[in-house]
Amino acid sequence: MALAADRPPAPGRRDFAAYLGGSALWLAGFNLQQFLVTWMLVGMLREPGARVGLAQLLIALPGFALMLLGGGTADRRDGRRLLMTLHALAVLPPLALAIAVDAFGLAYLTVILFGIAVGALHGLSDPARVAMLNRVSAATSRPRW
Repeated sequence: MALAADRPPAPGRRDFAAYLGGSALWLAGFNLQQFLVTWMLVGMLREPGARVGLAQLLIALPGFALMLLGGGTADRRDGRRLLMTLHALAVLPPLALAIAVDAFGLAYLTVILFGIAVGALHGLSDPARVAMLNRVSAATSRPRW
C-alpha cells in the first residue's frame, strides 16, 4: 500500500481555476481561428458555398481522426506536458499562414492547409484537456455535507 508521501499532492481550487482559464483561452483562440477560416473563404476569396463546404469538410476530418491518437497519447503521457507542447506548437499555423500570404497571396489551398493544421492540433490536444479534468477537479468535487 502506498504511503501518503508517495502520492502526489491533491489538486486544489487554484489548479481547477488554472485549468478552466487555460481551456477557455485555448477554445477562444481555436474558435477565432475557425471564424477566420470561414471569413477568408467567404469574405476575402468569395468562394461559392460548395467550395466552402468542401473546405470545411477537408479541415474537419483530420482533427476527428487525430482525436483517437490524441486520446491514446493522453492516456499514456503526462497531460500537462502534452498540452504545453501542443499549445507551443499552436503558434506555427498562424505564422505559416502569414508567411504564405506574404509570399504568394491568399489562396484556397493555403486556407485549407491552415485549417487542417489548427484542427489537427485541436484534435490532438482535446483528449488531453478532457483527461486532465479528472485530475484537477478531484479536490473540488467532494460533496459538502
